[in-house]
Amino acid sequence: MEEEASSPGLGCSKPHLEKLTLGITRILESSPGVTEVTIIEKPPAERHMISSWEQKNNCVMPEDVKNFYLMTNGFHMTWSVKLDASDDQPEKPHFDSRSVIFELDSCNGSGKVCLVYKSGKPALAEDTEIWFLDRALYWHFLTDTFTAYYRLLITHLGLPQWQYAFTSYGISPQAKPKGSEGRSKRGCF
Repeated sequence: MEEEASSPGLGCSKPHLEKLTLGITRILESSPGVTEVTIIEKPPAERHMISSWEQKNNCVMPEDVKNFYLMTNGFHMTWSVKLDASDDQPEKPHFDSRSVIFELDSCNGSGKVCLVYKSGKPALAEDTEIWFLDRALYWHFLTDTFTAYYRLLITHLGLPQWQYAFTSYGISPQAKPKGSEGRSKRGCF
């Protein structure tokens, strides 16, 4: 819907927003280097606004879309990522002969996403992290859990080389979605 009236807020304080964003807000807020996580929810549309849209466009809005707009008129989520090398960066991995590493994704040859058991065998589930090994053979921490990694994958729409957003080099211009030239280093839903 087109009318906007929003109130800024940090994090997802409303349960329906938490569900709507698949918990991404919590993940972002706890991710190293991520700052300024904000979500601005637009107030729900009113039934007369939906009827007006349907009449104006000579279309009947699907019931699930109507229900979405009656719950919320959308949201705008932004966050910043600190890309400079500083003390806030996660420490570089110290993998040794006890570490067990499994490839999760070959990233079409642009690197490897790996599940790392830091302390070796017996391999305990709570002793894992997800790391990205780039083509230059540098390791970059992605997240602590597979669920958080999967959410990042969904957030980045599975675009090729999205994992490079978590490196100091960033995503290559060729891998960026069309129309993203000139944008700052900010994530946005």
